[in-house]
Amino acid sequence: MHLQNWYAVLSVAPTASSQEIRQAYRKLALRHHPDKNPGNEQSTLHFQLIKEAYEVLSNPVRRSAYDRLVYLGNPVQNIPEIYHTPAELTAAANRLYQQVMRENEFFINRDWLMASCLELLSSENRQLLQQNSNEAERAAFLSTLFQLAYFLTYRQNSILAGHWQPLCKGYPALEHLLVQYLYRKRNSHLWDKYKIWIAIGTGVAITILIMFS
Repeated sequence: MHLQNWYAVLSVAPTASSQEIRQAYRKLALRHHPDKNPGNEQSTLHFQLIKEAYEVLSNPVRRSAYDRLVYLGNPVQNIPEIYHTPAELTAAANRLYQQVMRENEFFINRDWLMASCLELLSSENRQLLQQNSNEAERAAFLSTLFQLAYFLTYRQNSILAGHWQPLCKGYPALEHLLVQYLYRKRNSHLWDKYKIWIAIGTGVAITILIMFS
C-alpha cells in the first residue's frame, strides 16, 4: 500500500514541532484555499491534501501511528543495507528512483531524498565502487544518482558532488559527465533565481522600444 508523505505535503521536516506544523498549514491553506483560487482544480486538490496532512500531523496519536508505520519508527528503515557488489548498489539506486517517480514531484520530501542519496554514497559504498567496479558500472550508478539529484536543490547537489568526484577520478568520460551535469544544474538554479527579474527587464526593454519606435 502506498501512503502519502504528509511531511512533504506541508513542506516540513519529519522532526518539525507542533508549532512549525501549524504555521506551515496556515500558510499553505491560505495560499491554496478554494476561495482564493476559484475554478483551479489543482489548488482545490492541494488544499484537500494540506488539510488531511494537518489532521494527521497535528494529532499526536495519529502522528505517532503514522511515523511508526511509514516514516521514522520503522526499525528496518534505520538499518543501512549492506551491498556486496556494484550491481546490487546500482539496483538499490534504481529502486529509489522508481519510488521517487511514483510521487508527485510537487510533494517529494527533499530532506528524505537527500538522506537516501547520502546513504547510497556512504563511505562503505564508495569504497565498494572504488575497489570493485569498472568505468561502466560506475557510470550506471552515477547516472541514476544524477536522475535522483535532479529533484534536489542546487545546494544539496553541491554537497553530493563532493562524494561523486572521487568516483569519477581517473575516468575522463565520467569527469566530463559530472561537469556537464553540474553545469546544467547551476544554470537551472540561476534561471530559477533570476527569471522574474529577467522577465521584468525584458518587458521594460520591449516597452521602451515600442514607445520610441
